Amino acid sequence: WLKNTQAKDGSWGGNAKNKHGEPSPTDKNAMTGMALLSFLGHCELQDSPDFGPTVQKAISFLTSTPPEKMTGGGGGAYSHPIRTYALCEAYTMTKIKKLELYAKRSAKAIVKGQNERGGWAYSYGKGVGAHVALSVPGWNIQALKAAALTGISIDGLDVAMDKAVLNEKVFSDRDYDLVVDSWSFDKNENIYDLF
Repeated sequence: WLKNTQAKDGSWGGNAKNKHGEPSPTDKNAMTGMALLSFLGHCELQDSPDFGPTVQKAISFLTSTPPEKMTGGGGGAYSHPIRTYALCEAYTMTKIKKLELYAKRSAKAIVKGQNERGGWAYSYGKGVGAHVALSVPGWNIQALKAAALTGISIDGLDVAMDKAVLNEKVFSDRDYDLVVDSWSFDKNENIYDLF
């Protein structure tokens, strides 16, 4: 089904429809990233007899825009890490040289987008007004884990992961209702004093 629904440009999501059959396009970078991850998870690479051209077209689509470009819902907070995750996995499995640069630059954008508290917010916002949700760090952490497994040297990656673990610990140790929409505890409270 995925092979048959891939667009000519190598993407998925641009021709999506809602439950009434009406056009309802979704973010093509996110949908293409998830579709590519499905093929890679099945060990289908660019030279696979059945799915090689599909994988190659997906990789070509994901590398058709700058790796730092943020698109999609939440100001790219979902789409960008999904795309990064797929690029990193594709590089690790295929060793296509072009992917090394894309994996590195897209992972660096995630490191740069991390907020002061170690998480990620919609639109990669910073400061006390940034809207944080548990799902946004999840995708960004997964993307950075995939980046770490590439073996590529990425400045700030280890520090970002350490901060992310600390951030998630605070989220999981605190009353969920207090933090789900924002860090609503005393803004002067030091994150490192919370546990």
